[in-house]
Amino acid sequence: MVVAGCVSASAVGLTLASTGATAGTVPLPQISRIAGIDRYDTAVQASQATFSPGADVAYLATGVTFPDALAASAASGGHGPVLLSPPNALPETVASELARLHPARLVVVGGPASVGDAVLAAAAAASGAPAS
Repeated sequence: MVVAGCVSASAVGLTLASTGATAGTVPLPQISRIAGIDRYDTAVQASQATFSPGADVAYLATGVTFPDALAASAASGGHGPVLLSPPNALPETVASELARLHPARLVVVGGPASVGDAVLAAAAAASGAPAS
């Protein structure tokens, strides 16, 4: 629950607790932060924290603008990571993550202006998966 403005938790009858729930309390959610040195590394870190090697699918989208990555995230349905790349060169961290994942399928989201043919070829080679 987000409490904002002049509404307080006590005004709606909630008491927040830092441990398990008891009558009249709501447990605080566990929050963890995943971060990398840049957006490309952050996507890799999220993938490593979530997916094991042998993933069914991995998605690759441009990290320059967000619409393709947003569409890839929805398309993945949480069944595969969304990794990011600049249009003209696959970052080494992304190539290493694709090799670790060794997905059965690689889906590149966006046209050649977003993810260039050289990036597609490098990603396919690193992953060992056919790109679509």
